[in-house]
Amino acid sequence: MFTFMNTARIGTGIQGLAHTELSFQNALPYAKERRSMRTLSGTKDPEKVADAIIHHADVRRMLLTQKAFAEGGRSMIYHSARYADKMAQGIVNGDDEEFEKWDDKLASIRQF
Repeated sequence: MFTFMNTARIGTGIQGLAHTELSFQNALPYAKERRSMRTLSGTKDPEKVADAIIHHADVRRMLLTQKAFAEGGRSMIYHSARYADKMAQGIVNGDDEEFEKWDDKLASIRQF
């Protein structure tokens, strides 16, 4: 049962990553299109009535945070999948010790 839970975590992580990535992919074009007041660092789009919100420092910080979560989550998924592949190879080879080693390593990965 615990082996099943270890590999099920990867699927759950992929679902979370998909939501994170989609939210970032939707937020980026929105921030480039949405206009609101002038930036503190000076006018970025003088021909428009306001600057795009992507030029505001806090919006850029939030976008970079979203991007960091997406890239970090992707890295964790790849790392976990590598452990699961090695675990499966232990099963194929009939090597219970190898299987247990990678199963324990997969169980010890902490997800955010």
